[in-house]
Amino acid sequence: MDVAFDAGDGLVLIRVAVGGAGVALLTALTLGPGALAAAPPTPDAGGSIAAAKTEAVSGSVDAGGSHTCGVETNGTVACWGANTYGQATPPAGTFTAVSAGGSHTCAIKTNGAVACWGQGSGGAGAGQATPPTGTFTAVSAGGTHTCAVKTSGRVICWGSDGSGRSDPPTEILFSGPAVSAGYTHTCGLEHDGGAVACWGNNSDGQAPATPPPGAFAAISAGGYHTCGLRTNGTLACWGSNTAGQATPPAGTFTAVSAGYLHNCGVRTSGAVACWGYNVQDEGTPPAGTFTAVSAGNEHTCGLRTNGTLACWGDNTYGQATPPAGTFTAVTAGPFHTCGLMTSGIVACWGGNDFPQAFPPPGTFTAISADGFVSNSQTCGVKTTGSLACWGYGQAPATPPTGAFSAISAGAGHACGVRTNGRVACWGANDFGQATVPPGFR
Repeated sequence: MDVAFDAGDGLVLIRVAVGGAGVALLTALTLGPGALAAAPPTPDAGGSIAAAKTEAVSGSVDAGGSHTCGVETNGTVACWGANTYGQATPPAGTFTAVSAGGSHTCAIKTNGAVACWGQGSGGAGAGQATPPTGTFTAVSAGGTHTCAVKTSGRVICWGSDGSGRSDPPTEILFSGPAVSAGYTHTCGLEHDGGAVACWGNNSDGQAPATPPPGAFAAISAGGYHTCGLRTNGTLACWGSNTAGQATPPAGTFTAVSAGYLHNCGVRTSGAVACWGYNVQDEGTPPAGTFTAVSAGNEHTCGLRTNGTLACWGDNTYGQATPPAGTFTAVTAGPFHTCGLMTSGIVACWGGNDFPQAFPPPGTFTAISADGFVSNSQTCGVKTTGSLACWGYGQAPATPPTGAFSAISAGAGHACGVRTNGRVACWGANDFGQATVPPGFR
């Protein structure tokens, strides 16, 4: 998707690739390391010049009004050309991207924060060099304003607002929210800021109108409870706690999965920790390091760091006996499991009476099996972006058309994130679990 912003002395074209892989903002001119010597400094009216650097850059430079900046291979920024306002005098530190504007420059630090220098710094002038706080994935400096993409996917602009140049379109979603379908409720992360929103059955407080505050990086809806991974790595769970499933352990995590009555998460060390119901040892993970985990009804499967799978818990139907090979994702249903192989092919095993463990041909980018007891269905996002569902469930096997980037299958409904960032849900809606709130649809 292309979005044009008036940059004062021309249009800044922001090209955004929307999808699960994140947001790509193309603003920098990509050149080879030898390009620096070919860019002579140009004085401005004040005659202040910063000399061109001879060090190698990381592969990209950006030319501004009358100065140029690039990110060196060691992460520092080098600038040359007009320097009347200090636009060619970068601060210390390491950066991942830089954008040169008319008489100012902005760059993304390695911690995601934006730093700007030159005209408009410290609030002077139009304020185009006085960035807001927060973390960002891309930045583009214009003539007298600057725009950047936040990690949430939203565009924010600052500086001169003549011709509406600092008012990005509010309805364009530059990345989709996370969504998770539980037993009879659904939760998602807001488009901007990572706040949680839930809808559907709230009999046990699993879908409150006011979920826990704060910013979350991931969300997982379980049976009658929900768990979220905060941006600081800690966990928060709410809803039914009959088996301790809403009382997560302390520490920091990189992933969380809520099952019917138990949950598991991947610690920052790579070890898996589980809590809640454990009658079938579904909450007793093996040793080793993992990158992902999926909690089903009474079994759990995890993706090891070497790409192989490990499953534990109930194995009545063979759902905890994964095949050999390497995988990129795994999803545990009530009595079956499916994994996404590195080739993109889906492999399923375990109970197949519907047949929920008989995936269609083709390659996929994401898969999700309902992890609950009343239905057995699996859905996936094909490499073409279309959806496919198989097995039995109130959510029809013929999902909505269009291109999607993510999918989550619940007990009787399913939800997917379209490539434009909008959420679509279908299937059972007796509690409103398939009625997407206005902020998501």
